[in-house]
Formats: sequence, C-alpha cells, structure tokens
Amino acid sequence: MMNGLHYLHQKGYAHRDIKPENVLLSNLYILKIADFGFACDLAGKDKSGVLRTKLGTEGYMAPEIPTKKYEGKSVDIFASGVILFIMYAGNPPFEKATPNDPYYKLVKEKRFDIFWKAHCRKRPAGYFSDAFKDLFSRMVAFDPSERPKIEEIASHSWVREPICSHSEIKAEFSARQQKLDKILDERRKEQEREKMQKLTAINTQGSASRDTENVDKKFMDIYNKEYITKRTLPALEVLSKDDIILDTKAAFTISSLKHFFDSHEVKLADED
Repeated sequence: MMNGLHYLHQKGYAHRDIKPENVLLSNLYILKIADFGFACDLAGKDKSGVLRTKLGTEGYMAPEIPTKKYEGKSVDIFASGVILFIMYAGNPPFEKATPNDPYYKLVKEKRFDIFWKAHCRKRPAGYFSDAFKDLFSRMVAFDPSERPKIEEIASHSWVREPICSHSEIKAEFSARQQKLDKILDERRKEQEREKMQKLTAINTQGSASRDTENVDKKFMDIYNKEYITKRTLPALEVLSKDDIILDTKAAFTISSLKHFFDSHEVKLADED
C-alpha cells in the first residue's frame, strides 16, 4: 500500500479517502488502491500546498482536516496508520481522531502506556511489538509534522521484518476463499431447506383447510335438509287430573314431581 501511495504522491496527487474499502486485491492477490473521488492536486487550488476542503471518512480522517488547512501526503499517512492497526488487531484504534474520543485523546496527549494497556486487554502478552507500537504511534500523531514520510516508513524496523512471499499470500487467500465458499454454500442449502419447510407447512395447512371446508359443507347439507323438513307432531292426548303440566320454575317443578311420586304408585311396563 505504501508503494501505491508513494507512486500517487510522486505523480502529484493526494488520495484523501484511504480506508479498507478502497484497498482491493486483484485476482492475482496484488493490492490495488481504488476510488479516487476525493483525490486532488497536492499543490491545492492556490498552489500553496495547503488543502482546504473538509472531506474523507470519519475514523480515517486526520485531526487537522476539520481545520481546512492540511497537507495531502500527511493525511494519507494518517489514514494508512489506522488501516495498519485494523489489519493487525482486527479492530479500529479509535472511533475518530478528535480530542473528545477517549482513545485518540490518549494518542494526542502521548499517554501511550494507557492506550496500549487498553488495547492489550484479552490479548496475549507481547501481542503488539515495540516496533509496531512505535510505527503506528508516529503515523497517527496529532501533530502532522511528527508523522513519518513514506521513505521513513519503508526503512522502519517493523516494516523490514520478515514477511510472507507472494506465493504464500496467494496460498493463504486461496484457502480462505475455499473456506468462505463452503460456508456460503452451506448457508445457501440451509436457506433452501427452510424455504421448502415453509412451503410444505403452507401446503399442509391448505389441505387441512380444504378438508375442514368439506366437513362443514356436509354438516350444513344435513342441517339444511333437516331444517326444511316439515315434521308433524302427534296429537296431544286428553289430559287427566293426574297429569302434570310443567309450566313453572324448575325448583317448584321438581318439588311437585317429588310429591306426585310420593303419593302415587308408579308401575313400569315390562318392556321398560
């Protein structure tokens, strides 16, 4: 990435939006810097070398950009330092480079002992080497004049440590791609299974509904047939003095029945 920025700066341009989303890999795993929408002439509109447009992506913007007086190379170095930390640690060093940010405030005040202690939580001892700490701290310095030039970064002790060869990088990323493809394929199959289960449930529910409709129709057919049938009740027999007409409340009726059975001998027919 430093080689790409060095080439860009040599051509007289600042990128001004360096971030992970704009650092790509080709199919040959060669790093490419992308998205030059915020790029501009290093000399600036007035050729003074001072840039005055406030732009960039929060979290990668150098602290001097909001002042609208900054130098293009320096803000690109700052953003590269943030990317360096993210690629190494897997998380950003701070939310944004302002004095109000608790992490960047430590950087601004050069209280690096507390800064690194906070980032070393839940990490093994020695996770951040002294050389890495030094390079990062200098690249994101609050004062732009304290940030290293690209040539100084290239000669830094951490950068000059042994690195992976291009073939090793290619093999590693190929293995990661295969692993990712497997995960995505399993996820796709799981989504298809869930989709089929939902369709099966819908079809089963539809069949049950249709069965219920058939039962309801049969019941209504029988009900309607019975309802419209004219039934002739047998003629009422002549009441005798011993007959009881139930036209009173239930409690009185039961009491009357009890009195009736107590005062009459009830004989049941043989067939009963």
